[in-house]
Amino acid sequence: MAFVACAIFANAENLILNPSFEDDMDHWTPNHPELVCTISSDAHTGVKALLVEHGNTTYNNRVIADALNLGAGTYTISAYAKNANSTAAAIKLGYVPVGGEASDYKYSDPLTLTNDYAEYTFRFTLSTAGQFNILIMAPKAANVPQKGAYAFLLDDVSLTVSTGFANTNAEKLNLFVINKTLMVQGIADGTMVEVYTVTGARVLAQELVNGQIQLDNLSKGIYVVRAGNEKCKIVL
Repeated sequence: MAFVACAIFANAENLILNPSFEDDMDHWTPNHPELVCTISSDAHTGVKALLVEHGNTTYNNRVIADALNLGAGTYTISAYAKNANSTAAAIKLGYVPVGGEASDYKYSDPLTLTNDYAEYTFRFTLSTAGQFNILIMAPKAANVPQKGAYAFLLDDVSLTVSTGFANTNAEKLNLFVINKTLMVQGIADGTMVEVYTVTGARVLAQELVNGQIQLDNLSKGIYVVRAGNEKCKIVL
C-alpha cells in the first residue's frame, strides 16, 4: 500500500494546479476576451509560459486559477513574470472568494515588471475558511507606467500555506494505492480524477469507475491527485 497525505499541506506544497502552464491553459481562465492569453516558449522553467496581452483599456482584467478550498490561515502567492517586449508592464497578485463582489477582491500593490524573469509575492491572511480563486490582475491602462497597451510573460505561479489548513474538506476523501490501482472513497463514480507531477504537469485524467483509477503507466514517484474539490498527495 502506498503512502497518501491529505488535509494538511506542508509549507512548501504548491496548491495551484498547472502552475507552470505546461498543460497550456488547463485550470486557468481569463476573465474577459480583451485579455488575450497564449502559450509561449519563453519560459522561466520547463518549456512553456503564459503570454498575457492587455489592450489599451479602461478596465482591470484578470487571469484566474481554479477555485480552491482554503482554511483560515496565512498564505503566500508567488509568480515569476517579466515584460514581453520593451514596453513596461505591471501586475497585481490577489484572491477573491468564489462569487465575491467587487469589494471582495484583495490585491498586492502594483508590481512593475522588468525585462528579466523575477519573483513577485503577496502574503495574506484568511480569517475564515471558504472557496477562493487566486488571480493575477492586469491593471487598466491608466495604472501602468506607459498608460497604454502592454504584454507580459507569466510562469511558476504558486500558493503556499504559512499557517492553517489548505483543504477544509479533505476528511471526506480517502485514498489508498494497491498494486498501481488508486482506490478512492468519499466521492461518486463518474467524478473526474486528475493526477499531476509535483511540478504541476498533468499525467492522467480519468473518470472514477467502481471507486478506482488505474495508475499502470505511472513510474515511481510523488504525485498530486485532484478528485472533485479535493487535493491529496500520493507516493508510488
